[in-house]
Amino acid sequence: MTRRGLSDLLSHMAYVLKVWYGNEHVGNGSNKGNSPPPLCGAIPSASNHVCNIGDLIAGYVEGDDGDDNWILAEVAYVHPNKIKYDFVDIDAEPGKGRYYNIHKRHVIPLPQWRACPLTCPQALFSRRTIVLALYPQTSCFYKGIVETIPKIGKDSYSIIFEDSSYNSGYSPEFDVPQMFVVAYKDVKK
Repeated sequence: MTRRGLSDLLSHMAYVLKVWYGNEHVGNGSNKGNSPPPLCGAIPSASNHVCNIGDLIAGYVEGDDGDDNWILAEVAYVHPNKIKYDFVDIDAEPGKGRYYNIHKRHVIPLPQWRACPLTCPQALFSRRTIVLALYPQTSCFYKGIVETIPKIGKDSYSIIFEDSSYNSGYSPEFDVPQMFVVAYKDVKK
Protein backbone atom coordinates (compact mmCIF):
# COMPACT_ATOMS: atom_id res chain seq x y z
CA MET A 1 0.00 0.00 0.00
CA THR A 2 1.29 3.46 -0.80
CA ARG A 3 1.96 6.03 1.91
CA ARG A 4 -1.03 8.01 0.61
CA GLY A 5 -3.22 4.90 0.66
CA LEU A 6 -2.24 4.14 4.26
CA SER A 7 -2.90 7.74 5.28
CA ASP A 8 -6.35 7.64 3.66
CA LEU A 9 -7.15 4.31 5.34
CA LEU A 10 -6.13 5.60 8.77
CA SER A 11 -8.18 8.77 8.28
CA HIS A 12 -11.20 6.68 7.37
CA MET A 13 -10.71 4.39 10.38
CA ALA A 14 -10.51 7.40 12.70
CA TYR A 15 -13.61 8.96 11.11
CA VAL A 16 -15.79 5.85 11.53
CA LEU A 17 -14.71 5.19 15.13
CA LYS A 18 -17.83 5.29 17.30
CA VAL A 19 -18.48 8.38 19.42
CA TRP A 20 -19.34 7.88 23.11
CA TYR A 21 -22.12 10.27 24.12
CA GLY A 22 -22.71 8.87 27.60
CA ASN A 23 -26.02 7.11 26.96
CA GLU A 24 -24.79 3.96 25.21
CA HIS A 25 -25.65 0.45 26.32
CA VAL A 26 -22.74 -1.92 26.83
CA GLY A 27 -22.96 -5.29 28.46
CA ASN A 28 -26.19 -6.14 30.22
CA GLY A 29 -27.16 -2.75 31.62
CA SER A 30 -27.46 0.84 30.68
CA ASN A 31 -24.52 3.16 31.09
CA LYS A 32 -26.66 6.28 30.93
CA GLY A 33 -25.09 8.86 33.19
CA ASN A 34 -22.14 6.62 33.95
CA SER A 35 -18.52 7.40 33.27
CA PRO A 36 -17.05 6.65 29.86
CA PRO A 37 -15.63 3.12 29.58
CA PRO A 38 -11.94 2.24 29.31
CA LEU A 39 -10.51 2.98 25.85
CA CYS A 40 -12.90 5.88 25.32
CA GLY A 41 -10.81 8.86 24.24
CA ALA A 42 -8.12 9.48 26.87
CA ILE A 43 -9.44 6.82 29.29
CA PRO A 44 -6.74 4.10 29.39
CA SER A 45 -7.42 0.39 29.27
CA ALA A 46 -8.05 -1.47 32.51
CA SER A 47 -4.92 -2.99 34.08
CA ASN A 48 -6.23 -6.49 33.33
CA HIS A 49 -7.12 -5.64 29.71
CA VAL A 50 -6.18 -8.25 27.12
CA CYS A 51 -6.02 -7.15 23.49
CA ASN A 52 -7.80 -9.20 20.86
CA ILE A 53 -6.42 -10.39 17.55
CA GLY A 54 -6.98 -7.57 15.07
CA ASP A 55 -6.85 -4.77 17.66
CA LEU A 56 -4.78 -1.74 16.73
CA ILE A 57 -2.11 -0.76 19.21
CA ALA A 58 0.89 1.45 19.72
CA GLY A 59 3.73 -1.04 20.12
CA TYR A 60 7.21 -0.18 21.37
CA VAL A 61 9.89 -1.78 19.20
CA GLU A 62 13.57 -1.52 18.42
CA GLY A 63 14.05 -0.57 14.79
CA ASP A 64 16.58 -2.03 12.37
CA ASP A 65 18.61 1.15 12.77
CA GLY A 66 18.80 0.73 16.55
CA ASP A 67 16.25 3.47 17.21
CA ASP A 68 13.35 2.63 19.48
CA ASN A 69 9.90 3.66 18.24
CA TRP A 70 6.26 3.42 19.10
CA ILE A 71 4.66 2.06 15.91
CA LEU A 72 1.08 1.58 14.80
CA ALA A 73 0.54 -2.16 14.73
CA GLU A 74 -2.12 -4.86 14.63
CA VAL A 75 -2.28 -7.68 17.17
CA ALA A 76 -1.70 -10.97 15.32
CA TYR A 77 -1.51 -13.40 18.25
CA VAL A 78 -2.19 -13.34 21.97
CA HIS A 79 0.03 -15.77 23.88
CA PRO A 80 -1.76 -18.14 26.30
CA ASN A 81 -0.20 -16.36 29.29
CA LYS A 82 -1.91 -13.14 28.04
CA ILE A 83 1.13 -11.03 28.90
CA LYS A 84 2.83 -11.28 25.50
CA TYR A 85 1.63 -10.40 22.05
CA ASP A 86 2.78 -10.94 18.50
CA PHE A 87 1.96 -7.99 16.30
CA VAL A 88 2.76 -6.72 12.84
CA ASP A 89 3.61 -3.20 11.71
CA ILE A 90 0.53 -1.71 10.02
CA ASP A 91 2.81 -0.14 7.40
CA ALA A 92 4.40 -3.44 6.33
CA GLU A 93 3.77 -4.90 2.88
CA PRO A 94 1.15 -7.67 2.92
CA GLY A 95 2.80 -11.02 3.56
CA LYS A 96 6.13 -9.36 4.26
CA GLY A 97 5.39 -7.77 7.60
CA ARG A 98 7.84 -8.15 10.40
CA TYR A 99 6.29 -9.80 13.42
CA TYR A 100 7.28 -8.56 16.85
CA ASN A 101 6.90 -10.51 20.08
CA ILE A 102 6.65 -8.18 23.05
CA HIS A 103 5.45 -7.95 26.63
CA LYS A 104 2.15 -6.17 27.25
CA ARG A 105 4.00 -3.37 29.11
CA HIS A 106 5.24 -2.29 25.65
CA VAL A 107 1.71 -2.15 24.23
CA ILE A 108 -0.79 0.70 24.42
CA PRO A 109 -4.25 -0.24 23.12
CA LEU A 110 -5.78 2.47 20.93
CA PRO A 111 -9.13 4.04 21.84
CA GLN A 112 -12.19 2.08 20.74
CA TRP A 113 -14.50 5.08 21.17
CA ARG A 114 -14.13 8.78 20.52
CA ALA A 115 -15.28 10.89 23.45
CA CYS A 116 -17.97 13.48 22.79
CA PRO A 117 -16.47 16.72 24.17
CA LEU A 118 -19.92 18.08 25.04
CA THR A 119 -21.07 15.13 27.17
CA CYS A 120 -17.79 13.45 28.22
CA PRO A 121 -15.12 16.15 28.52
CA GLN A 122 -13.44 14.10 31.27
CA ALA A 123 -12.49 11.55 28.59
CA LEU A 124 -10.32 14.05 26.70
CA PHE A 125 -6.69 14.96 27.27
CA SER A 126 -6.38 18.48 28.67
CA ARG A 127 -4.57 21.24 26.87
CA ARG A 128 -0.77 21.10 27.43
CA THR A 129 -0.86 17.37 28.28
CA ILE A 130 2.14 15.36 27.06
CA VAL A 131 0.93 12.51 24.84
CA LEU A 132 2.04 10.00 22.23
CA ALA A 133 0.39 10.81 18.92
CA LEU A 134 0.60 9.44 15.41
CA TYR A 135 2.73 11.81 13.37
CA PRO A 136 0.92 12.72 10.13
CA GLN A 137 1.87 10.71 7.03
CA THR A 138 3.74 8.13 9.17
CA SER A 139 2.94 5.00 11.15
CA CYS A 140 4.92 6.08 14.23
CA PHE A 141 3.81 7.66 17.48
CA TYR A 142 5.92 10.50 18.83
CA LYS A 143 5.94 12.58 21.99
CA GLY A 144 3.81 15.67 21.62
CA ILE A 145 1.83 18.27 23.51
CA VAL A 146 -1.91 18.89 23.18
CA GLU A 147 -2.47 22.45 21.99
CA THR A 148 -6.20 22.28 21.25
CA ILE A 149 -8.78 19.70 22.29
CA PRO A 150 -11.74 18.55 20.17
CA LYS A 151 -14.85 20.73 20.44
CA ILE A 152 -17.27 18.21 18.90
CA GLY A 153 -17.09 14.43 18.46
CA LYS A 154 -15.64 14.49 14.95
CA ASP A 155 -12.89 17.00 15.79
CA SER A 156 -9.22 16.11 16.14
CA TYR A 157 -6.67 17.22 18.69
CA SER A 158 -4.15 19.83 17.63
CA ILE A 159 -0.70 18.51 18.62
CA ILE A 160 2.80 19.96 18.52
CA PHE A 161 5.52 17.31 18.35
CA GLU A 162 9.00 17.38 19.80
CA ASP A 163 11.18 17.96 16.75
CA SER A 164 14.78 19.16 16.94
CA SER A 165 14.73 20.22 13.28
CA TYR A 166 12.73 23.31 14.33
CA ASN A 167 14.36 26.21 16.20
CA SER A 168 11.70 26.04 18.92
CA GLY A 169 12.24 22.30 19.38
CA TYR A 170 8.63 21.67 18.37
CA SER A 171 6.83 21.15 15.08
CA PRO A 172 3.98 23.33 13.91
CA GLU A 173 0.53 22.18 15.05
CA PHE A 174 -0.90 19.08 13.37
CA ASP A 175 -4.43 17.72 13.62
CA VAL A 176 -4.45 14.16 14.98
CA PRO A 177 -7.70 12.17 15.42
CA GLN A 178 -8.63 10.96 18.93
CA MET A 179 -8.05 7.37 17.82
CA PHE A 180 -4.33 8.06 17.42
CA VAL A 181 -3.62 10.02 20.61
CA VAL A 182 -2.71 8.03 23.73
CA ALA A 183 -1.17 8.73 27.13
CA TYR A 184 2.58 9.25 27.04
CA LYS A 185 4.49 6.26 28.33
CA ASP A 186 8.21 6.44 29.03
CA VAL A 187 9.77 3.03 28.52
CA LYS A 188 12.68 2.09 30.74
CA LYS A 189 15.16 -0.34 29.24
